[in-house]
Amino acid sequence: MATESNNKNLYWIIGAVVVVVLLIIWMMSGGDDEVAAESDSGEAAIVVEETPAEDAVEVETPAEGEAAEETPAE
Repeated sequence: MATESNNKNLYWIIGAVVVVVLLIIWMMSGGDDEVAAESDSGEAAIVVEETPAEDAVEVETPAEGEAAEETPAE
């Protein structure tokens, strides 16, 4: 009887390892469906997307000689 119990545990362990390996393979193969286009020279083409102006954050820098305003710690 002890061997049947050990075999059942072994099947559970092997099943768990198979599931984990399949999960890792699935996660590694996921991602963008786009394939990088290759140029004639064989190098991958790089596409840089810029942020539209209406979504850009505006940052004001202090003029020379002007100290930056400090907020007191609460």
